[in-house]
Amino acid sequence: MSSQEVAKANELLTQLSASPRAQELARERKEALAFYRMELAATRNRAIAEGLAEGEAKGEAKGEAKGQRKVLLRALERRFGVLPSEARRRVLEAREEDLEHMVDGALDASSLEEVFSSTKR
Repeated sequence: MSSQEVAKANELLTQLSASPRAQELARERKEALAFYRMELAATRNRAIAEGLAEGEAKGEAKGEAKGQRKVLLRALERRFGVLPSEARRRVLEAREEDLEHMVDGALDASSLEEVFSSTKR
């Protein structure tokens, strides 16, 4: 670009910048950009908090299931003696929803087979 073209562009820019409407539009754009950045940060913070809460809940559930398995194995061994490896495997691989049935079975069943009768393999 020639220096004349640059000078003309600067002159037009100065005239445009002096316009009240141009100044209002620039202010609105600046405010909108600031609002967008605030909303983006708030959304990011909410997503992080939700992710942390979900991870914490999953961790708690996993820990609770691990504790249930440990207590269940101990109860079964006290009730029925040394457990066959298949019975131990079934407890360790049981779905969380089946653990409760197994615990009830450990309390009420008359045999180890009855403990597992109401659960899926």
